[in-house]
Amino acid sequence: MNTETKDRVVDLVKTLNDGIHFYSSAKKDISDPVLASIFTEMLSVKIDFRAKLKECFDSSEDFPSLDDKTLGGKLRESYTRLSAKVVEDKSTQYIKHLEEVEDKVLDVFNDLSSTTQDADLVKVIKQSFPAVIDCHNKMKSIKQIATA
Repeated sequence: MNTETKDRVVDLVKTLNDGIHFYSSAKKDISDPVLASIFTEMLSVKIDFRAKLKECFDSSEDFPSLDDKTLGGKLRESYTRLSAKVVEDKSTQYIKHLEEVEDKVLDVFNDLSSTTQDADLVKVIKQSFPAVIDCHNKMKSIKQIATA
């Protein structure tokens, strides 16, 4: 894997880490069991995808730890946690920002998939694409319902 591809994978992994942390927090902070179940499903997809990407790395030394997140993700999560404390409807607050996380995951995923030539990575991308799209579309639909 060349350096440019590795950098893009690292960006994707950090974005997935944002989602992992955010969905974990949201699931604990909301009272709706249906949403908590959906968040658990989204969390599982991100964890599985992250694990598959890790297998593409030559060395685990280069692979970001679960604590490595993007600056935007850290800010979005902090803002949402803070704003969820002052609004009555925590679920809608989380939904709005989790949908943004899904947008970001899809953007970084598309960037990587359009540029990589690494055979193992292409295989992981093709296997993971349906789940990434499904997560994105579910959160988009949930946001539309929640904000209607």
